[in-house]
Amino acid sequence: MIQEEQQKGTALRTVFLARQPIFDKNSKIMAYELLFRSDPHNAANEKIKSTASLVLNALGVMGLATVSVDQLIFVNMEMEDLIEDLVEVLPPQKTVLEILETAKPSPALLKRCKEWVELGYRLALDDFVYAPEWAPFIELADIIKLDVQALDEKSLASHVKRLKKPGMTLLAEKVEDQESYRRFLELGFDAFQGYFFARPEMLSGYTIASSTMLLLEAIQRIYRDEDVVKIENVLLRDPGLIHRFLRFAGSVAFGSRPPANLKTAIARVGYRNLQRWLMLELYASDSIDSSASEPLRDLAGYRAEFMGQLASHAFGEMIGIDEAAAVGCLSLLDTLLHRPMDQILEGLAIPEAMKHALLEHTGDLGVLLDLTIAIERADEEAVGNLINTLGIDPDDLMEIQTRALNAHLKLSEAVSQTRGV
Repeated sequence: MIQEEQQKGTALRTVFLARQPIFDKNSKIMAYELLFRSDPHNAANEKIKSTASLVLNALGVMGLATVSVDQLIFVNMEMEDLIEDLVEVLPPQKTVLEILETAKPSPALLKRCKEWVELGYRLALDDFVYAPEWAPFIELADIIKLDVQALDEKSLASHVKRLKKPGMTLLAEKVEDQESYRRFLELGFDAFQGYFFARPEMLSGYTIASSTMLLLEAIQRIYRDEDVVKIENVLLRDPGLIHRFLRFAGSVAFGSRPPANLKTAIARVGYRNLQRWLMLELYASDSIDSSASEPLRDLAGYRAEFMGQLASHAFGEMIGIDEAAAVGCLSLLDTLLHRPMDQILEGLAIPEAMKHALLEHTGDLGVLLDLTIAIERADEEAVGNLINTLGIDPDDLMEIQTRALNAHLKLSEAVSQTRGV
């Protein structure tokens, strides 16, 4: 069940997830396990499981600050998730990846687990039942979860004895009463989860269209300097997005020749133009009222070009042109999406200097953004003070504006061609 609403011209969906606390020996919450929910009734549906939706809802909709403040989060990994990179947008220092009991031990799974450990994620083996083929995974794991309802007393004691070692956390699942809790504590368990402590708690929030989430993910991967294949994989999840990008790469601005494939298209336009296109696409999402978004897209595009030119003139190589352009383009997203900027940026892996500029208007990028806004508002006093701060001559400022306008018009024409405008 998905509840849809219209708010200020933007299509919003209500999404849900549940979290169940995990307690340590001192009965303090040490983590939350995140559970996918498709409706507000807090009932698990075995036929509907989606790690991708869970991650997007936790990260992009409600925000990790809402889902979990200082505690770890546990995320279940289905078999199909083992080849996906989406989970890697979650912060490694806060995330435990659970390998479910349905997984089959294999060289491919072991290789994937090693990759996650190298990235800094912790691993948990869920509903674990010992078998020799799981030995390499036990060496990698930080946490092993035992279903205390599924194992008899003898098997439970045997598992604890075999698995208990320094650095390993043994977690008792499905603890349902005080007596059981005390028994498992005495047996040697380090952590506990179950209805005795707390039932899953429902959380909900409004999300923007999935295509917008994909665009934010693609932008994040560019800033993480990931290879073309990972960026391709994001774009491939939206056929409409691929179609528009291929048209963009085949526009007059890039030689008017249709690219052979997506990889060729990315190579042709380059990461800088790909980044600009992705950000402008945010303002042209099919779920957003075009009459409201077109002026914002035009202004955002100009801000991007102008701030890039400003950074080049004022700071040379000291400040990244791409970062300045990105701040300019992203600076209107809160107006477009009717959401606070801190919620939009939460979990987006962009440089801290960009976040500070967008949220607080601080740092060199913040000064560039302030100057851009002051010019738009025709605030002559502020413009004078800011160009003095940046050491920019008024005559040079006029030249920068002209160059930025010409570059913006060229890129805008190419973007318009992708939508048949």
